[in-house]
Amino acid sequence: MTDFNLTQLFKHPQYGLLALIACLFGIYLAVVWRTGDIAYFGMSILFLLAAATLLWENHPNFIYQHNLLASFTGTGLIGWLVWRSVIPSSNQQLELRLFPLVSALAVALIASGFRGLWQYRRELAIMFFLGVPGILLNLVDIAPLTAKFATLLLSYSGFTASHQDVWITTSAGTIEVYDNCSGLEGSIYLVGMAVICLTLYPVRRAKQVVAFLAAALIGFSVNGIRIAIMATLASPKDQPAFLYWHEGEGLLLFGVLAVVLFAGVYWMLYRLELWQRKRAI
Repeated sequence: MTDFNLTQLFKHPQYGLLALIACLFGIYLAVVWRTGDIAYFGMSILFLLAAATLLWENHPNFIYQHNLLASFTGTGLIGWLVWRSVIPSSNQQLELRLFPLVSALAVALIASGFRGLWQYRRELAIMFFLGVPGILLNLVDIAPLTAKFATLLLSYSGFTASHQDVWITTSAGTIEVYDNCSGLEGSIYLVGMAVICLTLYPVRRAKQVVAFLAAALIGFSVNGIRIAIMATLASPKDQPAFLYWHEGEGLLLFGVLAVVLFAGVYWMLYRLELWQRKRAI
């Protein structure tokens, strides 16, 4: 058996790069865990596993080329990430959302330079959808639309309900739909899952559009159902049940339901794709 040495590492840089990105994402997961956001932690693991699968399958085919400026840029980005993960700041949430994409971009620059970034486009796309769209949560407010949708669900279900802006009133009381309860975050996560599915199990253009639309609509609709249930539990005597669906296990259950529904839709799209391919042969 030949002992491992630095010469082997230089001959096979992909292993050192894989170790580097594993360390970076270990830091990232530790920081996410520290925030206490279990749902985002679970989604992070899912997205990272998808990107890691692609890297492991394709790393023998990647072209590795050293570029001084690209390596300097990538090293600088990694230094910034490590520093910001240790030093708390007022923009920690923004930096946490950018961490996955910046990490992947930094390692890709060190590995293949600016010209070689295109070969990592699928992995970078997954990292983009893990964090960057979440920044939209501070820029887009769909809470009034969510309140209107939940009110319609209640009305069609036989409840007496009305809404004004972000407020929903039922016979049980009145609730306010906050920004983080609007369903935008859930829709963004499902769109990211659509990117993962399209990357691992590709379908043709029309089905890609259907997948993205299904992801957005399922995320919004499932959350709207949860808000409607909460509106019927606005009475003070129902506060334990209200909190269960607002921030307890009920919230996680609806997240799982949304993922399962989207997975079922994409499975049907992919089966249809395979059937159409067989017919075309």
